[in-house]
Amino acid sequence: MNKLWLGVAYAALCASTSVAAAAQDMRTVWNGVELTATGSISVQHATFDDPETGISDDDGNWDGSLVLNAERVTDSGLIYGARFEFDTGDRVSEDLQRDELYIYIAGDFGRAELGEQDGPADTIALHAPVLGLGQIRGDFVRYAGAPALLSPFDSRDALKVLYLSAPNNGFRYGVSYAPQLESNSNDPVLTNRTDQRNVVELAAAQQANFGDWVGAVSIAYVAGEAEESTGRGDIDSWSIGAEIRRDRLSIGAAFVSAGDSNSLTSGLDLKEYNAGIAWRETNWGIGLSASVSESLTLDNQLIGIGGYYELNEHIVFRADFVSIKESRPVVGSERGSVALAEVAFVF
Repeated sequence: MNKLWLGVAYAALCASTSVAAAAQDMRTVWNGVELTATGSISVQHATFDDPETGISDDDGNWDGSLVLNAERVTDSGLIYGARFEFDTGDRVSEDLQRDELYIYIAGDFGRAELGEQDGPADTIALHAPVLGLGQIRGDFVRYAGAPALLSPFDSRDALKVLYLSAPNNGFRYGVSYAPQLESNSNDPVLTNRTDQRNVVELAAAQQANFGDWVGAVSIAYVAGEAEESTGRGDIDSWSIGAEIRRDRLSIGAAFVSAGDSNSLTSGLDLKEYNAGIAWRETNWGIGLSASVSESLTLDNQLIGIGGYYELNEHIVFRADFVSIKESRPVVGSERGSVALAEVAFVF
């Protein structure tokens, strides 16, 4: 563990002068349009034991992100704008994802979006709360193991049209349509490609107050049609989730069925249970999450603890520790772990 923290401290020493000094207010108004720009540079280091290879090692990554937003509010209260998010790295944590570009319009009717953006099965579905570097669905998979599902297999940031309803007595819903979800499209081996057509996402959530507590339940469903040449299964995935909150405390859980969605293995029947608890203060937070997934080829158990601390408005520390247990037919059970930490400079 000494390598982990020494690596982060060294990264902070090297980067703090140039990056933190560049931090500044990047918000302005031009002809009634509010323009904002935020960015960050982060350095990450990890030590890990990979259950699949049995190798213990240490490694690191760096990431840079940029978010640009242009928004205007009309006299009638209608909001419209455009948003661009870019990340140099392959971040896994839901809260840290980038590479999105879309336009939007919002008002009393709700919110409509067009472009590369997450769908409602990702944004509305409730599940175990995660923070830090994503815990059971986080950056640990850069080094070892496979992530938790948390929510249904969805269309990710594929180009889509999206509608989110305005809340009504605690109820909200969303629907999106993506003509195509693809990755590795230039791979000469067709089975290495993902090519799903007509991907539809549906999700709804109901929230209610119970004294000092706020409770909510959700349901989400995703369907898509796989291009036959890839040999993969159609998307047919759903989840039910629940969450309760009180002040700074939040507890959530979900059941997810991914079936054979985008799988090369017929009868994979992937399903997962996840649960977690988190406590968030003004400038720090800590959480514990766990998941158990089962399928024809792999059973995966994850336990993750993680947190963050905002030293000031420009410097954030994040850290996670994830324990991994994988079980495969014939091979049996194998264990591994990943400890990682990151310092981010926000401007």
